[in-house]
Amino acid sequence: MIPFLIVGGLGMAILLSSMLLGPLFDLFDVFDGALSGTAVGAGLTLFGASGVLVLGSSGPVWLAYTLAGALGAASLAAVGAMTSRLQKASVQIQHEVIGLTGVAASPITGAMGEVQLSHPREINKRMAFCEGVIAAGAPVTVVEVH
Repeated sequence: MIPFLIVGGLGMAILLSSMLLGPLFDLFDVFDGALSGTAVGAGLTLFGASGVLVLGSSGPVWLAYTLAGALGAASLAAVGAMTSRLQKASVQIQHEVIGLTGVAASPITGAMGEVQLSHPREINKRMAFCEGVIAAGAPVTVVEVH
C-alpha cells in the first residue's frame, strides 16, 4: 500500500501545484497540453487512490496494480484531451483596434479609464487614456495604441 500512497501523494502535489501556479509549474506541457502538469498530476493521483482503495478492501495486489494503471492512464488521457482543447480554444488572434468605436465603461482621464469596444473579438474592457476627460457612457473611437 505504501507505493500507492507515495505515488498518489506525489500526484496530488503535482496537481495542486499545477493548478495553483499555472504556467510557472507546467513543466510537462508537451503535445499541445495533452501531457500537462494537470494531466500527469490527475493520473498519478487516481493511480494512487485506486490502488489504496483496492488494497484497503483486501483485494489482490494484481488487481490493485491493474486497476490503478488502467484508471491512471484513462485519467491522463481524458484530462490531457480536455486541457489540449481548452488551450486551442483560448488562442487569440490579434486584430487592429485603431478606428474601432465603443463606449467609455468608466470616466476616462489622462491617468486612467476603461472602454468597451464594439467588435466580436473584444469581450474584455481595455484601459484607456485621453488628454481631456470623457464621461462614462460616452461614445469613443480608438485613435492610438500604446
